Amino acid sequence: MNIEEFWNSAYIAALARLPARDARREADLATELCIEHWRSHRRHWEPAYVTMWKDQDVTKAVPNRAPGQPPPDNL
Repeated sequence: MNIEEFWNSAYIAALARLPARDARREADLATELCIEHWRSHRRHWEPAYVTMWKDQDVTKAVPNRAPGQPPPDNL
């Protein structure tokens, strides 16, 4: 849901019980509170993404074989 969709939903919900002017104010306030909430929790809810194999830094790549083993014949 983007900000416009959120605001529209908040406005319609408020409009069901308030005059249009008050509903706009309440939708604005609800949107501001929602944005503030998610900004303050931005780092708390992020999943730990795994870097794809092809995108890793070559110096941080995990070896495919145990140390001391010869490389495969097909190289």
